[in-house]
Amino acid sequence: MPTNLQLCARLHQDLRIGGSLSTVVSQVGMLKRTVDSISKANRSIQRRKTNWKFLWNSWELTTVAGTSIYAGPTGLGSFDETSFWKGVGTTDAQKVTFIKYKDFREVHRQAYITSDEVQFITLQPDGRVKLLPTPVSSGEIITGEYWRKPVDLTSDAQISLIPEQFHDIIIARAKVYMAEMKSNNGWYQAGMVEFDDIYAQLKAHSLPGYEDDNKSESSISRVIEVI
Repeated sequence: MPTNLQLCARLHQDLRIGGSLSTVVSQVGMLKRTVDSISKANRSIQRRKTNWKFLWNSWELTTVAGTSIYAGPTGLGSFDETSFWKGVGTTDAQKVTFIKYKDFREVHRQAYITSDEVQFITLQPDGRVKLLPTPVSSGEIITGEYWRKPVDLTSDAQISLIPEQFHDIIIARAKVYMAEMKSNNGWYQAGMVEFDDIYAQLKAHSLPGYEDDNKSESSISRVIEVI
């Protein structure tokens, strides 16, 4: 599985840039631009979709009696608002309903002023989560799922969240950035052709429902052609 340094070294080699690249840290000149282009490409691809499968993660909190506000997941991008449950794996498992903070503020805030069984969860603007009503008991597990924010590449040994079989897309996109900086049309064309090809594969692999949607569109097209 290629590390950040190995991706940078590949780009450095492919573009035949002078100098020796032995670390991503404290580089200058063209070597720094090489490192920065890989980092920017990795970040840009992750940001293209908020629901990439590789950004998905699970999360849980343990209730404390009398405490309604808890830290949210580290690196939270957005919650899967349909995913919250309490007591998963027990006969008492129950759905916990996610409500928008605005709805909590306008409708629910005054309704739950005492402790009771948790029914709702909301995400505050500060990134913390609030349970409604305030838990009456400790030790109850509430689980949920979320998508992470893009994770930057900053150290030599770091590995991109993008699936390994598609890591060439990072190099391809980085070539485009280097080409734009150097006004090199050859680099640009080669980078874009490779990027477009791998990006289509990445979407088919890592977007929920993408492959099924495409199959449906293809079927519709075939019907239209027959008609």
